[in-house]
Parts: sequence; structure tokens; C-alpha cells
Amino acid sequence: MDMSALAAKEIQRRNYLEAMGVVSHVSRVPLPGAAPTRKLLKIEHAKPVADAQLRPVKPPENKSPEAAVAAPMEIELDTPKPRARPAHRAKPQPAPAPQAAPFSMLLAVAGDTLWLEEIPHRSVNRHYTALVSAMIAALSLPAPRWLEFDWPMHNNVQLGLDEQAARQMLDGYLSRQWSQLPCQRLVILGEKTRARLSGMQLPEHVLLTQSAWDMLSTPALKPIAWQELQTLR
Repeated sequence: MDMSALAAKEIQRRNYLEAMGVVSHVSRVPLPGAAPTRKLLKIEHAKPVADAQLRPVKPPENKSPEAAVAAPMEIELDTPKPRARPAHRAKPQPAPAPQAAPFSMLLAVAGDTLWLEEIPHRSVNRHYTALVSAMIAALSLPAPRWLEFDWPMHNNVQLGLDEQAARQMLDGYLSRQWSQLPCQRLVILGEKTRARLSGMQLPEHVLLTQSAWDMLSTPALKPIAWQELQTLR
């Protein structure tokens, strides 16, 4: 075989062995000027924990007072934990004032005299108007012109439906009527009407007499009312 072919095969064989990590030639003794030979290391498996020997741990050495002073002191502070805030509770809303009972205020304008009476809510009838008209005619006063104030005037709770709201609305209504009408005298029919007008600004000449509404059910009140009305002549 040709020497060149043998040399080529030898080189190829060494390349294969080197690629596989196999050392084919190892010197027994180091040669002068030669590179150090790479030898395989023998790896010993670690012993299991059960076979390992436990060595006693030495206690820490006592430090000198100077070293203790030099060392920083760590102080643990008990930081107070923030208290949980109580749940916000909405303030109870005040209970709304009770609503005023419905009523009607009937006005009869007869010349310079205003007749005024509180009657049940929207219950005016021809018998009532006929009785009051007869008393006005007996006093030689002009035929009356009728006006009526009904409470409640609305159904909006936010605007107020209690007694105070009813009084304020009635007071404002009567004040406008007295400023627009040429009335100088006021005839109040019944104690119930007088109580409703309590605290309001009234004309200078005021006469209190029997309720015309009560006269319809109690005719005996008519002579009493007639005697009281004589001061208007």
C-alpha cells in the first residue's frame, strides 16, 4: 500500500478519535519541550448523607466590649397598626312632617265686605251659596262674587304639604285678595275659620259669627247669626 494512503488513513483515524474524545497516544513520561498530556480525571461519586460524618459546630467567639459597641445595634420598634375606620353610616333623614288635611276656603265678595269660611274640601253646594247670599241680601249688600281656595294646591311632596305650608299658601292668597279687592270689612263664619286665620294679618274691621255650614244642619243657629250681623247695617 502506498505510504501516502496509509498516512491519510492514520490522519482520518485520529480525527475520528479526537472527535469522540478518545486519546490514542499518551506519553508515559513528560518529554522535554512537549505540551502537557491531557489525562482523564477520575470522578468520585459523592457519598450519601447517611454515610457523612457530622462535625460539631464551634460556638461563636465572644466579642470584646469594644467590638460590641462598634457594632450597630438593631432595635425593633412595635409600630402600631392602623385602626380600621368604622363603616360610614348615613345620617338618618328626619321624618317628613305629616300632611295637612285637605280643606277649602270659600270667599264671598259683597261690596266692601268679604265673607270667609272654611268648608270641607271641594264640597260647596247651592244650598250653602243660597244661604250666604240670603244673609248678604238681607243686609242690603251687593250680590256676592265667589272665590275658592283649595288645599292642597299640588301633589309635590318636595314643595311641602304640611300645616305650615298650607298656612303660608293661604296667607299669601288672602293677602293678594285683600290688596286687590275694595274690601274694608271681614266677616269670619265659624270658629274653625277663625282658628285657620290665627296669626295672619287681617283687616281692621272683623266680625266673627256662626258658621253658615253648620246652619245647614242646625237651623237654630240662624237667629243667633242674624243678631250678630246687625252691626254691619
